[in-house]
Amino acid sequence: MPSDPLDELRDEVLRLRDWRHDEAIPALVAAREQGKYVAAQLDAIDVRLAHLEHQLQDMARADEIAEAIQQHSRGFRRGFLNAWERSLIVTAAVVGAVGVILQILRV
Repeated sequence: MPSDPLDELRDEVLRLRDWRHDEAIPALVAAREQGKYVAAQLDAIDVRLAHLEHQLQDMARADEIAEAIQQHSRGFRRGFLNAWERSLIVTAAVVGAVGVILQILRV
């Protein structure tokens, strides 16, 4: 005896309802929860990246400051050595001049 098309349709609707209830909805709920978890992780990563970016900018500024100090220190040392050399030359010139004057006076 042929089955009634309405019975077949009803059976298909019941099968699809059970599938939706047993498989589709739990899968959608799990996917939504996974999405919330991933979104929370991304927010935490954004916060961490912002913190790291701030630290990186501080490090870059510290490097710039250290470089400026180092250049200033090199310039100061160069200037100090030049002044020291100049003072040695002046001292040697004075000692030489005094020595020449003393020898002229002893003659």
